[in-house]
Amino acid sequence: MSNKRPLSSRVRETLTIGGLLLILASLLLGAAIPLFASPRLALSTHLTGIQGGMLLMVLGLLWRKVELGIRGQHIACWFTLLGTWLVWAGNLLGAVYATGRLTPIASNNAVGLLKDELIAGGALASGSALLIVGITLLLFGLMRNRGQSIANASIGR
Repeated sequence: MSNKRPLSSRVRETLTIGGLLLILASLLLGAAIPLFASPRLALSTHLTGIQGGMLLMVLGLLWRKVELGIRGQHIACWFTLLGTWLVWAGNLLGAVYATGRLTPIASNNAVGLLKDELIAGGALASGSALLIVGITLLLFGLMRNRGQSIANASIGR
């Protein structure tokens, strides 16, 4: 069965559901903060997830104003969605394994095993890079729409 809804509608729904799921996962994690090897990093993970989930939902609401081609929409959507979840997962792994080389303040300067630091740090770095690219594309799409709106207003005079 093919999906007949426009791409922008599917993207808005994907971002909104992804955001709500991230908030739910973060709320559940919040109940278990004292059980983690690094409770401070678990708290940071909880807050990162709440903020990341809200970011995804806001982007879903903003999507109507984004002017990007099909490929640009796919990249912006999936990079922001995956980036947000990877940052959350990197923080979560840090809380589980008490890593902290990339998060010294949140982890209270904890240092974990090298493999654990690499895995958690890799998720944080990858997620951050994906978010930067995705948000930059969205900003470009919003500015492009703004330029079209200005051009259309000038023609209408």
